[in-house]
Amino acid sequence: MKAKLDESSPGECGILALRGLGGIGKTQLMLHYYYNYYLSYKYVFWLEVDTWSAAVDSFRKLAINLGLDKDIIEEMGSVEEFIDWVRIWLQTNEDWILLLDNADCEVAKKVFKLLPCIGGDIILTTREPIPSNLAKVIIVDKMKEEEALVLLLGDSSTDSIEDVRAKIHLAQQIITELDCMPLALHLARAYVNNTQNSLQHYLEKLKTQRKKLLMDNDEKASGEYNCSVATVWTLSLERIQSQSSAAAQILEACAFLQPDYIPLRFFENQYSALRLETFLSTNKQDEEQPWKAVRKAITVLVDFSFVVRTCKEVESAKDDPRRDFLTIPRLVQKVIYDSIDDKKKLRWAHNIATALKCETESVISHTQYDLRMEAYLSHIRHFATLLNDLSQNPPKSKDLHKLLIQVVDYRRRSGAYSGIEELALLSVRVSTEVNGPENTATAASLHYLAAVYEGQGKYNDAEQQQKKALDIREKMLGLDNPDTAISMNHLARIYENRGKHDLAEKLHTRALAVFEKVRGPDHPDTAMALFSL
Repeated sequence: MKAKLDESSPGECGILALRGLGGIGKTQLMLHYYYNYYLSYKYVFWLEVDTWSAAVDSFRKLAINLGLDKDIIEEMGSVEEFIDWVRIWLQTNEDWILLLDNADCEVAKKVFKLLPCIGGDIILTTREPIPSNLAKVIIVDKMKEEEALVLLLGDSSTDSIEDVRAKIHLAQQIITELDCMPLALHLARAYVNNTQNSLQHYLEKLKTQRKKLLMDNDEKASGEYNCSVATVWTLSLERIQSQSSAAAQILEACAFLQPDYIPLRFFENQYSALRLETFLSTNKQDEEQPWKAVRKAITVLVDFSFVVRTCKEVESAKDDPRRDFLTIPRLVQKVIYDSIDDKKKLRWAHNIATALKCETESVISHTQYDLRMEAYLSHIRHFATLLNDLSQNPPKSKDLHKLLIQVVDYRRRSGAYSGIEELALLSVRVSTEVNGPENTATAASLHYLAAVYEGQGKYNDAEQQQKKALDIREKMLGLDNPDTAISMNHLARIYENRGKHDLAEKLHTRALAVFEKVRGPDHPDTAMALFSL
């Protein structure tokens, strides 16, 4: 990897793409490079870019960390502006490395337009073909047998020669069954170590389970690699369920979240919303402190290598969700998700929506709220993309509607309009299903959708949606209601942007009259209406 990066011309960025199947070990290779050569760099930047929205969000956070003020970002007209700012910063500084994880699908096509040309090194992981004129490419393939043996057996130096030979013979058969795939082998080793079963016993179970999976194979688990992981996962899950049914439930919940940076506190705080109580330990002490039972269950998942737990020091408050988090391999997550039946997926969707809503609301300070929302934003987005896969789409959940409204309002106030139009549209659909088309909750969703369109400069769309919101509020709340006046003010502002100044003045005047009557002359809403007029 170092040699490939050094092939770039002096001053130019060395760009290296690690290409291979999901779970083949690309991210671990990228981390291994960093651990070996971090002293060569002044700055290290790690960005999650598994979707375009995530990529934009990562560049936005990087811009803030590099010194660009949030208020300035809010004033920028497009995402390209703060991405350009980051690119210029990188090109005017040296000795940095930019690590981009999971640049797949559309991101693989777009990401190279975001990258600087000079100043440092760039490594990205991807499953997509990358043209050789854009980056040096290393194909990450299956492990060699010798490497696979080391991964599966670990240190066997204390065994006799006969035992070592027997182990190697059995391990070679297991490796053949799992096709030298690192993730499958890693899970297999964790299973053997934690169950204290022999390799012979494991091999027999593996062959039996793999045959069944191959017979039942469908499009969801197509391919030898998916089948290898599914086989190992099934064997390990059976053991996990026998040790901790709560662990198995937490694992299923993880299948509905973004696979990286899953806050541990999500399960500690929201065990009730996730319906974990019946699966937690019956130990009297654990009943009094359920978070202890949650941690015990997660320890089981860590022991079987289904999740990785990371604890780190952060400068912010103790309850910062970023302090303690879980990571689940993407391919394992996919296998788990695909194994859940439609009825259970819908039930999980309701529980996850309630838990995310509860976890991101009722925060004391703005600083805590920002920390909480930023920690869960990627999970909410990921969760929203899975809703299309449900038998009931969208789910009839008031908590889901409230969650979507919270996120859209937060992003709108932050001036970050990229990637939230879909969430705003979804909130309208959910409210229409749950509350009906002529309901104040649906009007609120239309109002926020209009605000998103306005922030994106789509004034025609914004006008249409805000008119719908105003019509509902006038009908359901009356002409003298503050929410009705808020819609008037927003629609008036849209009229201003479209050059319809007479209509804007009339609506601002009406809104001002309502605020003066209902709020009083000294209220901030009244002052804002006066300012707008």
